[in-house]
Amino acid sequence: MIQVVYEEKEARIRFFGQLSSVSCETLEGEVDQVLLKQPETVVFDLHEVSFVASIYLRICLKIYKKMGRDHFRIINVSPALKRIFAIAGLDEMVKTA
Repeated sequence: MIQVVYEEKEARIRFFGQLSSVSCETLEGEVDQVLLKQPETVVFDLHEVSFVASIYLRICLKIYKKMGRDHFRIINVSPALKRIFAIAGLDEMVKTA
């Protein structure tokens, strides 16, 4: 489940719960729909997320490659999730806060 908030040229996508492989298959299509609106910046908000599967990391990498470092960031990342991003090498690719 996601919630999208548009503020000027930014799309903030809030994710909820555990982002398993099964749920991410649906989420990827929803994120693609957000990108069709051509926001200048995309923000993934993980405040309400307790788990991410590897497919979610692939989605992050896909958006990072499409938007570029200056136009994609991930915020509200818990210490446990930060560790997953670090292990995957994504901590250097995206801005986490």
